[in-house]
Amino acid sequence: MKTLRIIGLILIGACTLQSCDKDDIDEGDETEFISKAASSNIFEIESGKLAISKGVRTEVKNYGSMMVSDHTTATAELKTVADQNGIAVPTNMNDEHMAMYNDLNARSGADFDRAYAQMMVDSHQRTVNLFDEAADDLDDPEIKKFAQDKLPILKMHLEHATTLKATVTP
Repeated sequence: MKTLRIIGLILIGACTLQSCDKDDIDEGDETEFISKAASSNIFEIESGKLAISKGVRTEVKNYGSMMVSDHTTATAELKTVADQNGIAVPTNMNDEHMAMYNDLNARSGADFDRAYAQMMVDSHQRTVNLFDEAADDLDDPEIKKFAQDKLPILKMHLEHATTLKATVTP
């Protein structure tokens, strides 16, 4: 059973890394960016809540708490910018984020901690790429500025996730 979980984690990590191109946004496609950013935020918040409740290590719980706080703030800011531009913000995760969440929710103990840390690295790598591309390619100045302003925080989250992964990986 443990081998199957490890294989599942490897497959999810590989799929996540291979699907980086899925997060490419077309130049000037603010609606696509808003949709992908919203799904990412929801995933970070909901998986952070899982980390708080299911995490074994204090570092995992603390990181989860930071995700809930920071991504809740980012979601509110994203909604404000989207509303100013008449763009609806999705309130649910996309299918890929939902599958990742469901995988995490099925785990427990140290296995949960390892899977969560790996997913946070993968997710934040993709999100940094998404926001970096948006900061370069979007036309709307407010949405572009939102992406630019969030990049340093997302990069910090990625650094913390990388450290967390090293901490929970035997």
